[in-house]
Amino acid sequence: MGITTLSLNRINKNLKPSFKILMIGCQNLYNTENYGQIAHNYFKDLGYDIRTIDILGCQGSEKADLREDLELEPIYDMINDCGCKEHIDGSLYQPFKNIHEACKSGGIMIHENPRFNHWPEHGQHYFSMDFYIELSKICGYELMEVCEEAAMSNYETGMNVCVTLKKVKENKFITEIAFNKIYKKHIHAK
Repeated sequence: MGITTLSLNRINKNLKPSFKILMIGCQNLYNTENYGQIAHNYFKDLGYDIRTIDILGCQGSEKADLREDLELEPIYDMINDCGCKEHIDGSLYQPFKNIHEACKSGGIMIHENPRFNHWPEHGQHYFSMDFYIELSKICGYELMEVCEEAAMSNYETGMNVCVTLKKVKENKFITEIAFNKIYKKHIHAK
């Protein structure tokens, strides 16, 4: 997927000039003004300290597999995933743990992923708002926003679950058993 007009609005609403950003997946912009531009370069050109990681190492990203423990330091003010995690084969525990560990206390995590029964054959995992609501409660995140949006006006098969979370305290991520319990309850795997 990528960063649509609605996605960019969500990012900009929460972005501050001094923010250090971690982008998950090589993203392109799909808004009218910057259509097709590489998101990493867009934010870098605006003066942000940005790091992008992707399993392919494409478009200015560092090659990194979210399924592995990346031992990321909690130094990022914003972590953005506009359509990466749904493509991960296997468990999503380690990817979510990596994101949690990379986010500093007070930092923002933005997730946008395909809603269940939408984006046919697009990825491996399909999300619900209930997953993120329950995850935020268990992890102690502040749930700043949760909604469903049609990507590029595709209301029939292009709905995404969009969430903005704030990590309000420095704590360890939940156990794999606890994560898998809410995963099995709220995420549909291919």
